[in-house]
Amino acid sequence: RDAGGDYLQGWHCGAPMPFGLFHFRLTQKSQPAFG
Repeated sequence: RDAGGDYLQGWHCGAPMPFGLFHFRLTQKSQPAFG
């Protein structure tokens, strides 16, 4: 697995939306701010 998957999964734990959609929303923002 990659490092990005780790922080994405961590954020997804509290997100009321599908992982795929949440991942898409993060990619629309500045990813480094979340990682």
